[in-house]
Amino acid sequence: MDKNTKFEYLPNEIFFEIFDHLDAFEIFTGFTLLNKRMSSILQLIPLHLVISSNYSRRQVNFISSHLTFHAQQVISIQIYDKICAYSSIMNLLFYRHNFINLKSCTLIANTFSTQHENVIKRIKTLNKLVTSTNHASKSYGLYETDEQTLTPTMLMQQLSIRSIELNYISTYWKILNYISIPSNLVSFKLCISGFGLKTSVYSILSFVRLCHTIRYLSITVSNGNQFANIDIDLLLPRDPINEDNLVILPHIKYFNLDILSTWKSLSIGSILICMPNLMHFYFHIVIQKTNCPFSRNLLYADKWRTMLEYNAPHLSKFEFDIRIYTKKYVNWNIIIDRWICNNQSR
Repeated sequence: MDKNTKFEYLPNEIFFEIFDHLDAFEIFTGFTLLNKRMSSILQLIPLHLVISSNYSRRQVNFISSHLTFHAQQVISIQIYDKICAYSSIMNLLFYRHNFINLKSCTLIANTFSTQHENVIKRIKTLNKLVTSTNHASKSYGLYETDEQTLTPTMLMQQLSIRSIELNYISTYWKILNYISIPSNLVSFKLCISGFGLKTSVYSILSFVRLCHTIRYLSITVSNGNQFANIDIDLLLPRDPINEDNLVILPHIKYFNLDILSTWKSLSIGSILICMPNLMHFYFHIVIQKTNCPFSRNLLYADKWRTMLEYNAPHLSKFEFDIRIYTKKYVNWNIIIDRWICNNQSR
């Protein structure tokens, strides 16, 4: 069978054939014992709660009604705050239930606003949380709203937490106010809104100096038009980069750098020199405009080899991904399809 069939959807004929070999006493006692056994199992197994964006309100209410006596069994959640025509699903579930044994928490929303206060309060009480991931597709409003409480809550969580992903851009300036990232964290991912070439490298270096115990670091740098009203120059140094004064972070083994704005290849060396024991480096850059300035050195393998051998002597794996978007040509899709077919036929 190519398609999996759920147990509850099996044809009645299959059950009729099974029951044909049993008498009434065996059928009723068998189902009574089976129901008790299933109820016992449901009280013991760990639960993974997933609320997808295509869920209906009826489905949310259905799972919520069953969680009334099982919320303590939930060890991981992934919740889209908006489903179909409804929103505030995260607040609804955290208001109804107390996930005291939660270990992994992924929250996905357009933005985190004041209506999520209850969610943040509940997160503060979770002392078994190990992994926290927060996505906000519209993060421009976070700097003056819940970002003020959401970011500190994530960073100053109990010692149980090991991994944090803060996928909303405004987080960066709040983090700069910390002396150091908590020592219990080993994995960190965040987004930085860059304002030009100089600011991009300074932004990363300003954050990297806080990562004394981080082993796995992922940073995304994008354009910062939505933060034009923030004076970034007050937060970053103006002096040239002095490699002799850079903080050395021996624990970082994996570094993922996604660049969605302009960048100079020389800046990468200043970052890598802070990570002498780096073993895996993934570099991804997207150039979205044909007139967007970028360093041609990014295309030269010998330049990369020299820089990596000097700044990352223990590197064992380097992944490089560059995407340059150019203008469309007539029948460009036909040309690409023909090129793919020719390569597959060889």
